[in-house]
Amino acid sequence: MLAMWAYVRYVEESKAPSPKARIYYLGTLVWFTLGLMSKPMVVTLPCVLLLLDWWPLGRWQSGQAAAGGEGEGPAGPGKLQLLTEKIPFFVLSVGASIVTLVAVHREGAASAVARLPFKIRFVTAGVSYFRYLEKTVWPSDLGAMYPFVIHYPKWELICIALVLAGISAVAWQVRKARPFWLVGWLWYAGMLFPVMNLVAAGGQPMADRYMYLPSIGLLVLICWDAYDLAGRWRMGRVILGGLCGVGLAACCVTTSNQLQYWRNEGTLLSRVTQPETNFLGHANYAAYLMNHNQLKQAQAECDKAVSIVPKYGLVQGLLGNILMLEGKYDDAIATLRSAQRLDPSLAAIHVPLGRALLGKKRLEEAAGEFRLAIETEPRNYEAHDWLGRTLLAEGKTADGVAEFHKSLALQPNQVEVLNNLAWMLATNPRGELRNGAEAVQLARRACELTRDTQFIFLGTLAAAYAEAGRFDEAAATAQKAADLAAKEGNKAAASRNLELLQIYRSRQAFHQKP
Repeated sequence: MLAMWAYVRYVEESKAPSPKARIYYLGTLVWFTLGLMSKPMVVTLPCVLLLLDWWPLGRWQSGQAAAGGEGEGPAGPGKLQLLTEKIPFFVLSVGASIVTLVAVHREGAASAVARLPFKIRFVTAGVSYFRYLEKTVWPSDLGAMYPFVIHYPKWELICIALVLAGISAVAWQVRKARPFWLVGWLWYAGMLFPVMNLVAAGGQPMADRYMYLPSIGLLVLICWDAYDLAGRWRMGRVILGGLCGVGLAACCVTTSNQLQYWRNEGTLLSRVTQPETNFLGHANYAAYLMNHNQLKQAQAECDKAVSIVPKYGLVQGLLGNILMLEGKYDDAIATLRSAQRLDPSLAAIHVPLGRALLGKKRLEEAAGEFRLAIETEPRNYEAHDWLGRTLLAEGKTADGVAEFHKSLALQPNQVEVLNNLAWMLATNPRGELRNGAEAVQLARRACELTRDTQFIFLGTLAAAYAEAGRFDEAAATAQKAADLAAKEGNKAAASRNLELLQIYRSRQAFHQKP
């Protein structure tokens, strides 16, 4: 919006040669650059500026006054000049588009969409154009994300095509008498184009936030036309003003209600599951519940998603992950294997499948899955962690410790890995694998990250202090761990830390039995 304001000022200053014109032109470029850094879909602004040149600025006409087309005015700058002055804007747009596409494909966000045939993406884009129109006029069933719908009734597609073609035809037909129709319609269609997935640049067909800027075009069309029509009635504009007031009041109420769903991630994702056919909404809400350890509810949501799209590997993989966390290892293994058959490219399957196999003590198979995860995603720190745990279970202590180090090199702030590695370095029965100084460093970091609120981590720090020969600190830390465990009602942990406290007071370190 600031870029357009600066551009209009540039056009005004250009009518009578003024040094300010260059300043406003540079200002337009600066605001446009900042806009691109905020939201890449602003790439279409150069095209919007060309539309504004046509109407209301009237720069395409050679001898007519701007906006109205009545009377004579100064000659316009010429179409070639209009295009030339937009070259820096188009260069910025192309650069931002390339960066965005590279980033999207690197993150894999467009992979599922890219596998859809172009015909389906083309039809989906047309349907989305219509649905955006529909929700602008009557905003119901709004959501943060919408799923792809592969099959539409033919009659519905025909009706949508007729509506879009009809509006386009009207906009072109009345372009001279009512230029705001063509400008508003092209503004709407053009600004939505980058997010229509015709080039597979995202993972969903539409989102309410995509309409922030394109809706301005529709509102230009509606407001200018309504104003003109109302001017033909004696009390038209008074009545129109009253109706607008009622409409705005209704918008305030519905906006207030809508904001309640945006309080936090949980309330938003619970809303996204509506309507019931939104498998993507159910899957995202299931993932949220899983991450917040509400596994029973997560499985229920994921079951709904699976019932809608039973042959979608990503959803099957999510269900398998939830089953694994619930300890239902046999069901998890079967579900995750099914997800692999449905979509062999799913790299995220390997870690949960490996954990399920580890839960069944199938150590060699589990290690194989974790190695596949690392091979597919070399920076998968979680896979290194679980491979380390598996190697420890196999008795390959040195190899396991090496995997923990690799995991921490990729993500240093994993408190559980910090604690596990510190415990191994402090208490390992094999002296050549112990390292008290490093154990202290790792355990202290885990305690700092959790603000000394976890008695397990404090117990590890105490063992590390003892291995490093710092027995007084070991005893004090073990006492703190025992007190914290007792406060939390864990009598067994409190008792165990008190036993270790006596060992440290006797100036000895604790080592596990071979």
